[in-house]
Amino acid sequence: MPNACKTTIEVYKPTYEDLWFREEFLSDAETMAYNQAYGGTISFPKDKWEAWYRDWVESPINGRWYRYLYDAKLNQFVGEISYHFEGSEQLCMADVIIPARYRGKGYGKEALRILCREAAKNGITVLHDSIAADNQTAINLFISEGFEIVRESENEVLVRKQLDPVDKNITIYETELTPEVLALLIEMSKDWESEHSCHGYKTNTREDIEGNRIFLAENQEKVIGYLFGHIEKTKDKTSIMDKDVPYFEIEELYVRPEFRNLKVGRMLFRYVEESVSDNAEYLMLSTATKNWKAILHFYIDELGMEFWNARLFKKIK
Repeated sequence: MPNACKTTIEVYKPTYEDLWFREEFLSDAETMAYNQAYGGTISFPKDKWEAWYRDWVESPINGRWYRYLYDAKLNQFVGEISYHFEGSEQLCMADVIIPARYRGKGYGKEALRILCREAAKNGITVLHDSIAADNQTAINLFISEGFEIVRESENEVLVRKQLDPVDKNITIYETELTPEVLALLIEMSKDWESEHSCHGYKTNTREDIEGNRIFLAENQEKVIGYLFGHIEKTKDKTSIMDKDVPYFEIEELYVRPEFRNLKVGRMLFRYVEESVSDNAEYLMLSTATKNWKAILHFYIDELGMEFWNARLFKKIK
C-alpha cells in the first residue's frame, strides 16, 4: 500500500497481493446488494487471482483498465474504478464500486469524476454504464455527473457521457501566491487588458489577487491560463439561494489566445468545480465581455451554468 503522504484521493494500480481488498468487498452482501439481480455477492477466491490480475492489470486484454482508489488520509483503499468494452457495439462500460462502509462520504462522485478523467486521458470518447432500474441512487449520481439516459427497460438503465478530449501535455493544478506566480498572473492580466475584450478591464495588482485560490494551466512547463476566486457566503436570501449559503466566486478565468482552441478554459473550470465542491454549493461569476454571445455559450451550453441576471446599456446621446 502506498505511503500516506497526501490528503487527496489517489488512483492506485494494485499489486497482486492487494487483491485481498477486492475479494473482501465482492463478498460483502451490503456492498453487492446492487447486483442482486445477477446473484449479489461474487466469489473471488485466491485461486482466481492470477488469471484475473493478468487480464485486468498486468497485461490488460481488449482495452480493459482497472485501478483502486486510495484515501491517503485514512491510509485505506476505498473503492475500485474500471472500464471495459462489451457487446456487439463494443460500448466502453464504466464500473465504480465503493464498499458499503465508505458510502455517503462523497467517494462515489469523486470516483466517477476520476474515472471519466482517466478514460479521456486514454483516448476514450464515450463512457457508458448499465445500472439496475431500481438503483435510483446510482442513476442520480451518474446524471449529476453529466451522463444521460439513452435506453431504459424494466430491469436496467443504460447511461452515456461524451467525454471531453484531454491534451496530455496540459496540466491543471492549484498553487500558492509566490512572487513568481504573482508576476505571471500580472503579466497575463496585462495581455488580457491589451485585447480590449472586456468593458473596463484593467491589469491586476497584488491586492486584486491576494486572498484568492489560484489555479494554473500549464503546457510543457509554460503557464498558459489561470483561474482565481474565493469562497463567500450569501449575506441575505436571494432569488436563487438562501442566506448563509457558501459559494465559490470566480473572479477571473483567462487563457492565452494561442491556446484557446484546446479547451483549456473548460479544463480549468472543471478542475475548480471538483476542487471546491466540498466547501461550496454553487459556482458564481460575473462577466463584462464584449463578445457576450460566445461567453454565454461557453458558460451555459458547455459548462452547465444557469443564467441569473444581466445589466444592459444603450447609448442614446
